[in-house]
Amino acid sequence: MSARSAHVDPVRSYLPPKAEAESMAELRGDCARIDVSWTTPHTTRPLPAEPFSLTAPAVEVPARGAALVAGLAEFGD
Repeated sequence: MSARSAHVDPVRSYLPPKAEAESMAELRGDCARIDVSWTTPHTTRPLPAEPFSLTAPAVEVPARGAALVAGLAEFGD
């Protein structure tokens, strides 16, 4: 078998190499070096919502669909 015909795992060939975890000191240093012009824009706080806008619209779910979702372990138990 030649080198060209060898099987190459397409998923593994595109995965980046694992980087070493940063220490907290390295992270703090990186944050300290961030350009001071990178600031968040000053925005005003939104006004409180009207009470009627806080309610969700009615949703109708067929009984068969509700039974299916209720039977799923992460939803029904």
